[in-house]
Amino acid sequence: MLEQLIERWKKAFDEIESITKYRESTQAFKYAAEPCFELEKYRKSDFPHGKPFSGIPDNDAHPYYKYGFNKDGLPCYTSFPNNGNTTSWEGYYTYSDDLVEYVEFNIETRMPSCIDRIVFAGQRKVSFQQILINTRASAPAYIGLSKEDAIARIQESEGHMIQALIQNYEYDDDRIIGADCVGMSPGLGKYEYKKLYSYDETGSLEEITNLYPNGIRQLSYVRIKEGQNAQTISNRLSLCLAGSVVDTLIKNKVESPVAIVELGYRYVANYLPVVVSRSESFKKEVIGKGGEGIWENLFLGFDDLLYFDTNNYEKLFVQFMQIIEETGDHEMGQNMLRNTAALLTKNKLFGRIAVSDEFFVYAIDHSIEGHDKEDFKHILNECGLEEEVIEAWDKRGWLRP
Repeated sequence: MLEQLIERWKKAFDEIESITKYRESTQAFKYAAEPCFELEKYRKSDFPHGKPFSGIPDNDAHPYYKYGFNKDGLPCYTSFPNNGNTTSWEGYYTYSDDLVEYVEFNIETRMPSCIDRIVFAGQRKVSFQQILINTRASAPAYIGLSKEDAIARIQESEGHMIQALIQNYEYDDDRIIGADCVGMSPGLGKYEYKKLYSYDETGSLEEITNLYPNGIRQLSYVRIKEGQNAQTISNRLSLCLAGSVVDTLIKNKVESPVAIVELGYRYVANYLPVVVSRSESFKKEVIGKGGEGIWENLFLGFDDLLYFDTNNYEKLFVQFMQIIEETGDHEMGQNMLRNTAALLTKNKLFGRIAVSDEFFVYAIDHSIEGHDKEDFKHILNECGLEEEVIEAWDKRGWLRP
């Protein structure tokens, strides 16, 4: 079936002119800061939008997603930019009794960048299919290529350029109880797994578990129950992560007293942090050498990374990531990790490992933050380090220039 999906992608090269048809058939436009519609969540009864719409943006506004709606109130057209306000991608939705499809193109390369499909048998959703081209088909090397050359270029490096997934659903009466999944992904190649759906006594979906051929089970969905909210889940997760950080330091027998611990993460991509520990003796050695490299040696260039998993609180972590995905509020992930760091800083690793007098833990994504001294000082303060200690480090020349 993956081969058939790739053939559908090839055929879409001839359909780019359909964008105009669906754009011009639009009855109303709405705007959003993030993508609103996931075709996988489409039902014949409704098509829920996961993110809120906003008003008509100004020309100088943040890049936005534009949705066009047909006479039935369903999305039929979309466009969104790369950086700035120049449209880089456009797509359209089609609806029939047995197939709903979203087809997207990169406008500069004129290449189909994404196709999502839902196949129906009556009212039942029997299959979800997706093919996505790496970089969303935006690589400059694709500009000006013919259809034949573009297809050949992608297929020559299929293992690096194509991400695809097919889920075929299994029913018990009118309830989905499982899905046989096959996919391909850059770096992984082709793979298979099964989804298992579980329900509570009222018939509400409780959990979805991915079961892999090697026997590993991994939750992909956990229902958020009444009484749970984003803040309580975030606070509980911070406490769990803080405990895991200390467990990881002990397990790896890090040198103590500990002076600095970094929780490295990737904004949007990954909120399960990588741990780095710097001992008091290491700090003194770096400072003793002096020079302009104190900042870099204390806070950059780590190669002794420590990892841990969330097995003991997997449900909580999955719920938290669901909230971020549904709201689009990635600052929630950043704030949760800053709170984790603050718990560890203020409680001095809960007394389980010896720490130095000016010990602290901080959470950071080096790729987007902490690039100037004031921002870095702000991060340290949010992570529980007192302002007088921060200023003392600054006066000693230990923070970034």
